[in-house]
Amino acid sequence: MIKFSSLTQKINSFFQLDTKKIVGRASYLLGSQAVSNLLSFVVAMAFAHFVSKDLYGTYRYILGAVSFVGVFSLTGLSTAIIRSTARGFDHLYSSSIKRSLLWSSPAIVIGIGIGVWYFLHGNTTLGFSITLGGILFPLVQALLLYRSYLNGKEYFRALMKSNIVYSVATSCALLATLLWNPSVITLVCAYYLSNIVITLILTIVVRKKCKPNDAVDPGAGKFEHHMSLMNILDIGATHLDKLILFQIEGPVQVARYVFATIVPEQLRSVVKYASTLSMPIFSSLPIDVAQSKGLFLARRLFLVTVPMVAVYMFAAPLVYKIFFPSYLEVVSYSQVFALILLFDGGITGTVLKAKNEVKKLYFVNIFSNSTKILLLIVLGFTMGIWGIIISRIVSRIISFLISYVSLKNIQ
Repeated sequence: MIKFSSLTQKINSFFQLDTKKIVGRASYLLGSQAVSNLLSFVVAMAFAHFVSKDLYGTYRYILGAVSFVGVFSLTGLSTAIIRSTARGFDHLYSSSIKRSLLWSSPAIVIGIGIGVWYFLHGNTTLGFSITLGGILFPLVQALLLYRSYLNGKEYFRALMKSNIVYSVATSCALLATLLWNPSVITLVCAYYLSNIVITLILTIVVRKKCKPNDAVDPGAGKFEHHMSLMNILDIGATHLDKLILFQIEGPVQVARYVFATIVPEQLRSVVKYASTLSMPIFSSLPIDVAQSKGLFLARRLFLVTVPMVAVYMFAAPLVYKIFFPSYLEVVSYSQVFALILLFDGGITGTVLKAKNEVKKLYFVNIFSNSTKILLLIVLGFTMGIWGIIISRIVSRIISFLISYVSLKNIQ
């Protein structure tokens, strides 16, 4: 049997890092992620058993449409807060809610406008739901910024606890609604109202206990606006898939697509914690050290995800047979979509953000997301779900390669 100390040394050698501190951080974040993933899985099973594909597809379309409208807000504030607080400047978080809501005004107006449009065309369900989401979603996003503050300050234990409380509260709200009166409007209300209540409580607790300082980061203002501009294409491309499928093939296909990606997306959330853990570390490192470690870790993470993908592709038919028997037709979609995990660590992009490489970030985001949007439109409208899945995998590979090369070429 391999001794624990020997195993630790092997891991340190593989990643060329002192993993003791990182494992401590990861244990908190992965613990909360495990709880979140488990609850999300339970909620997904409940949706699969208690509501029709048509209802679920409509519900997910509404969430996607509201999130899509959210691009017209200060979405880069989260990254800017992590970067600033990691260097001891907390003022950006202290003023974040007011700042976020002010810059979310266009998103709120557009969301209400889309809701009114549906009302005028006789669809009260979409009209009410998108209007409600358009008003409440920006507030939820503003309140959720406590996560960025805790991440930047490296208060990972507090972040774990808050994430678990958040997951339990929102999941219980949805489960109760599914058992009580499952309809599109009741589910949308349960989702957004539970988010508002729990994020407000957690924000109050974090601000009361952590007491952010008033130190101002002189470069934060420009950085948050740059990141927000970049995120317009990124967030738009992220939610465009469900919007396209809903328009061309209806809510049932949206439901099938969501369930095809639901397990790989849960695995992606674990892989992406590499970025969450590394952002404060790279922010404090000299640029040449951050560059070399970022490139090395990107290569190592690729190797780590290969067996993960292989195991999932083999296990997927059994997973869906046991947990989602009403969606067996999506197994092949899910197996292929799992390939996206190979290129999803996000380490290189995290280093570029941490070191404020604005020009390179603009190039990476504009090129990769423009490609993604183009592929989604062309392949989505011609091939349906297969076109959406192929578009997402190809665009993820392109983004990975461009980000890697951009980091490698930092002078």
